[in-house]
Amino acid sequence: MSTPQSKNGAQLPLRRPSFDAEMGNQMSTSDRTPLFPQVPACTEDPEHGTELQDVARHDTLLSPVGHACESQVHVPIPSDLADAAGLNLDSTTEEKVYEMAHLTYTAISTDPQEFYEKYHLRPKQFKYPRQTEILVGITVYNEPKHLLRRTLKSIVQNLWYLNIRPESKIWGKGSWTKVVVCILIDGIESVDHGVLDVLTTIGLYQNGLCKKTTDQGEEVTGHLASNCGKLNSYRWLYNGFARVLDPNITVHLDVGTKLGKRALFKLWKEFDLEPMLAAACGEISCSLGGNWLNILNPIVAAQNFEYKVGFQLDRTFESATGFLSLLPGACSAYRYVGSAGKPLEDMLLGDPTWIQGHSRDRLALSPVNLNRHLADDRVICFRIISKPNTRWLLKYIPVTATTDIPMTTTDFINQRRRWLNGAFFSSIYVLKRCGHLWRSDHSRMRKVAFFIPLFHSVLALVLAWFSLAAFLLTTFTINSISGDPPKDAPTGGFPFGKATPIVNAVIQIVYLAAVLFQFILALGSRPRNHRISYIISFAIFGLIQAYLIMNLIYLFKRVADYKADDTGSSNYAYIGEFYADIGQSTIIVAGFSVFGVYILSALLALDPWHLLTSFAQFLFISSSYVNILNIYAFSNTHDVSWGRKSRNEDTEAGQRQDGPRPATIERRFTFSDQDPNIRSADTQRNEAPEARNKEYQEALARATSEDETVRLEKKRPQVLATADAMMEFRTILLASYIFSNIFVCLIVLNDSLKILWWLGDSYWHKVWFFRIWLWANSISFLIRIRRVKCDEKKPACHRCTSTGRKCDGYALMQKINPRDVAQGRMLLPPVSTINSQSLLPVEEQRALRYFHSVISPRLSSARDGYFWTHLVMQLSESEVVVKHTILSISSLFESSEGKNVAPYTERFALQHYTAAIQRLKTIDSEPLVLLMCILFICVEYLLANNKIALKHCQHGLAIMEKCSNPWARRYLMPVFRRMTAVPMLFGPEDIESESMPALTYMIPTKFYCMEDAQYMMDDIFNRVVRLCHMRHRGVVFDMTEEYNTVGTHLQTWQTLFEKLEVDTTSLLYQTQERSLFMRLKLSYLELCADFRYKEHMGTFRQVLQLASWQSQRSTKQSSFELAYTPMLFFTIMKCPDLSIRLPALRLMKKLGSPTEGVCENLQMLTTSREIIQQEHGVEIVEIES
Repeated sequence: MSTPQSKNGAQLPLRRPSFDAEMGNQMSTSDRTPLFPQVPACTEDPEHGTELQDVARHDTLLSPVGHACESQVHVPIPSDLADAAGLNLDSTTEEKVYEMAHLTYTAISTDPQEFYEKYHLRPKQFKYPRQTEILVGITVYNEPKHLLRRTLKSIVQNLWYLNIRPESKIWGKGSWTKVVVCILIDGIESVDHGVLDVLTTIGLYQNGLCKKTTDQGEEVTGHLASNCGKLNSYRWLYNGFARVLDPNITVHLDVGTKLGKRALFKLWKEFDLEPMLAAACGEISCSLGGNWLNILNPIVAAQNFEYKVGFQLDRTFESATGFLSLLPGACSAYRYVGSAGKPLEDMLLGDPTWIQGHSRDRLALSPVNLNRHLADDRVICFRIISKPNTRWLLKYIPVTATTDIPMTTTDFINQRRRWLNGAFFSSIYVLKRCGHLWRSDHSRMRKVAFFIPLFHSVLALVLAWFSLAAFLLTTFTINSISGDPPKDAPTGGFPFGKATPIVNAVIQIVYLAAVLFQFILALGSRPRNHRISYIISFAIFGLIQAYLIMNLIYLFKRVADYKADDTGSSNYAYIGEFYADIGQSTIIVAGFSVFGVYILSALLALDPWHLLTSFAQFLFISSSYVNILNIYAFSNTHDVSWGRKSRNEDTEAGQRQDGPRPATIERRFTFSDQDPNIRSADTQRNEAPEARNKEYQEALARATSEDETVRLEKKRPQVLATADAMMEFRTILLASYIFSNIFVCLIVLNDSLKILWWLGDSYWHKVWFFRIWLWANSISFLIRIRRVKCDEKKPACHRCTSTGRKCDGYALMQKINPRDVAQGRMLLPPVSTINSQSLLPVEEQRALRYFHSVISPRLSSARDGYFWTHLVMQLSESEVVVKHTILSISSLFESSEGKNVAPYTERFALQHYTAAIQRLKTIDSEPLVLLMCILFICVEYLLANNKIALKHCQHGLAIMEKCSNPWARRYLMPVFRRMTAVPMLFGPEDIESESMPALTYMIPTKFYCMEDAQYMMDDIFNRVVRLCHMRHRGVVFDMTEEYNTVGTHLQTWQTLFEKLEVDTTSLLYQTQERSLFMRLKLSYLELCADFRYKEHMGTFRQVLQLASWQSQRSTKQSSFELAYTPMLFFTIMKCPDLSIRLPALRLMKKLGSPTEGVCENLQMLTTSREIIQQEHGVEIVEIES
C-alpha cells in the first residue's frame, strides 16, 4: 500500500453538510471530521503565487507532531527531476520543506481505522490547510506500467483543463491544489516493478525508504506484503486518508482507465448542480487499440457491444429513477457525506483483513456475504438511497472513460466469475431488503420509482437462472422445426435435406457434451490450466449459435412466404401454424425488443458504431455467456478471491515459475531495515545528488521502455471461511441450478419421455415456453430504453437549454496554445455562453444577472460568501419561490442605490415578493422555509420595514433551534447564529433576551479553518450581547460568573486563532480580510465584556488600528449582516478620548457599509457626530473619509 502524495486539487461551490450531522450518533467526539476553509481558485496578487508552480512554494509545511513526526521522513527528490520541473533545490532547507522539492515517506503502523488519530497528510500539514474537494483513488495490483502512465496522463489533462477554466469563480489558476490523487498499490509482492519506476520518475517513490518495522519496533501495515483485494484498498482510502482530507467527492479509478479530457469537471459539475446527488458513474468504453485492431478479437468485440448497451440501456434507464444498480469501480464518484456511515461500513466489511479480525462473526463469514462482497459497488448503491432520514440520489453522467478489458478466454472467465457471483448475491441481498426504502425521506413517487429497477432486477435474476435451459430449448426447438418437418410435409429439412435430422442430432449431442464438459472444467481446475479447452468450447458454442441464427433466418423467410401465399397451399404451413400458435404480436414484440431496442438506443445516443463493428460477434458469443461463464461462476462460488488479469506470468503449460526473482527485478523494491546493502532514509537524505540522479535516470529509462515479458504471479489469500462450508454451499447451489434447468427442459421436451404423459402435449409446452420467455425478455429490454441526455460531443444539450441552466464548461472552447497561457502572453478567450435564463422574460434575466454579479458578493461582506454567491443562486434554478425572492431583492437593491434604469423596478419587485409569499404557503419543507426566512429578512431590510424584518428574524431563530435537518444545520445555522443578536440590539426594549434561542457552537480544541474561528466568535458575540441586554433590563443573574466565562472563551479563541493564523505573505486576500475582521471583533468583545472603559484605552486604540488596516483593504458595500459600523459606533459612544473618537468617526464613514442589516451607516454617523460635538464642545463641519 503506497502512501498517498498530494498532486493537485479542486474546489466545489456546493459545500457539503456536516459529516457529524450525517453520521448522527455513530461517531464519538474524537472521531469528528473537521471542516476546512474554502480556498479561492486563484488570487489576483502575483506575490501569492497564481502560477501553478508557485502555489506550493509559498505554502509552509508544519512539522508533524507525536506519532506522525517519529514515522515521517523527508527526502529530497533527484536534482535531475527538480531541474525538469523548474525547482531550485538550493533554496530549500530542512527547516522549511517545500512540497515540490521533497518526498515524504510515512511508516504507517496502524489499522486504517486508527490512521486519522495518529497521522497527517501533506495537504493538512500546511499552516493554512488545503481544502480537498476531489480525492481520486487509483487502485493498482499487478498491472503493467503503461496502464498507470495512461491513467496519470488522463488525470493531468483533466487538471490542466481545471486550471485554465475561463470565466469560472471556482476553477482557474491554482485549482489543481484542491485535488488529491491517491495511488493505492495492493500488495508489494504483487506490484509490477515498472509501476515503481514510473512513480520514481515523477518523484513519488525512492527505493530503500520503506521499512517493515518502525523505529519503535511496530510492524508497518501501510504497505502490506501480499495483496488483500480492492476492498482493502478502499478501506485505506476511506477510513484512513479520506477522514484526514475530508474531500467533497471521491472518484474511483482502476489503473488503466483513461478519463475524458473534461471528465473530472463534468463529474464535479453534476454534484454541484444536484445537492442531493450522493454518487454517480460515467460511461466506460473498451480500449480497442490503435485503429480499433482489437475489435478483430471476438471476445473484445463482444465486450465492446456489452459495455455500450449496458450504459445506453441499463444506466440511463436506472438513472431516470434516481437509483443505479451498479457504480463501476473503473469510473465512479461518491459524495463523501452521502456514502459515509452505514453504506460505506457495509461495503468495507468484505475486506479480508477486517474479516480476519472478526473470525467469530458467522454472518460475515457466510458464503452469501463473502460472495456479495465481490460486487459491493452494487450493494452500496442500495444502501445510499435507503439511508434513513435522507434523500440521496444516484445518477449516470455521460462522461467517457476508456478502460482495459480482458483479451483472452482465461482473463475473461476469471473476471466474469467475480462479476456474475457478486451480482447474483448482491441482487438477492438488495431484494431481501427492499423494504428499507420506506425508511428514507424520499417522496412517495420517488420510492415507487425505485421499485421499477428493482422489478427489473427480479426479472433479470429469474431469466439468468433459467437461461441455461432457455438456450438449450431454443437451440433444439428451432433446429427441429427447420430441419425435421412433419412426414406429410412436401418439403425437406433445412439446410441438409433428409440428412438434416441426423446433423441436428449430432449437434444436440455435441451441445450436451460441451455443457457437461463445462461443469467438469469448472469443478476440476483453474481456467489458466485449460486454455485450449476453453478456446475450443467458445468455438463450439459459437458455431452452434451461428447454425441457430441461420435456421431463424430461414424460418422467418418461410413465414413471410406463407403469409404472402393467398392460395393456402403453401409447403410451409406447419411453420406458419407454429408461428400463429406462439402469437404474431409475441414474435414482433420480441424481435423489436432484441434488435430494435439496441438500434433505437444507439441512434438516440448518437453512437451506433458498435452495431456495425461488434453486434455480430456478440450474437455468436452470447450462448457462451450462459454455457461457459455462468456455469463456471456457479461452480466456483467457494472462490471469493478478487479475479485479476494474467500477466504472462505462467508458462505455456500453465505452471507457475518458482525460484528466486531475477536480481534486476528484485532490487527495485527493498526494505531498508531488512537489507544492509540498501541505502536507508537517513543516508538518502544526506547523500550526494549524483547518487539519487543515477537511480532516477535508470528508473526513467526503464519506465519509458516497453513492458517486461517476465513477471511472476503472486498468490492471493484464498477463502477466509472454512473450506468445507464453502464447498457445501457450492454443492447445494450448483445442484439447484442444474436440476431446476433440467426440470424445465423435461417439461418442454417430454415427447421423448412417454412416461410423462400427464404433462400433456409437448407441442403446447414448446409454444407456451416461447411465449413466456419472449415476453419476459421483451419487458426486460423495453423498460430500459431511454434517451441519453448529453455527452462530451454535444455541449449545448437539450437538458441545459430547456431548463435555462448555464452549462459552465460544456460549451466549446477555442484552441489554446498551452505555451502562451503558461507564459502569460494570452488572455483566455470567453466561453460561448449558454444563457442560464434564456427562457425567462428580459427583465427577469437582467435582475438575475445583476443579483449574481453585483448583489450576492456585496451581501457577503467579510464573512463566508458561499451562502449568497452559490447556494442561493443554485437553489433559484430549482425552487421557484427562491427565484421570485431574489428577483425582488435585485430590483429593490438596484433601486436603493439610485441605479433604477427601469420604471417598473419597484412594481416588479413587489409583484415577485407577493408571488414568493403565496408560494411559501404551499411549502412544507422546513429547510426551504428557513432559507426563505433569511431572504424575506433581506427584502424587508431593503423596504425599510425593520420591525417586520425583526419578526422574521425571531420566527426563523425559533424554527432553527428545533430543526434537526442536517442540510439546514450545516448551511443555514451559521447565518441564523450571526442574526441572534439583532433582535436584542435593535428590537423592542422589553424583549426577553434570556428566552431568545441560543444556537450555541461547541468550543473546539483546535481551529482547522477560518470557519471554525468565525463560528466560535459568533457564539461569544451572542453571549456578550445577551449579557449586556439582561444587565440593561435589570435581570438578576450571577454577573461575575457569566463575564468570567466570556473572558475565558475570548482567551481560548485568541489562543486557538494564533495557532491557525498564517503569515500575511502567504495569506490570500479574502482570508486576510476575514482575519482582520475577527481580530477587530475580538477587541470589540473585550471592551463589551468589561464596563470599566477608561481602563481599556489601549484596547480602544487597538480597535482603531485594526480598523485602519482594514480600511486599506475593504470597499464600501451594503451587507446583509452587521459588520464595522456597530463596532466603530460603540467605540465613539464609550471611549471618552477625542483623539480616538475623531479617527473612529472618519473610519466609520470610510469603512462602514451604507446598510448593515438593520443598521444604517448614515444614521450612526449623524448620532456619533452629535455625541462628539456635545461632549467635547467642538464643531464638525464635514467628516473626511
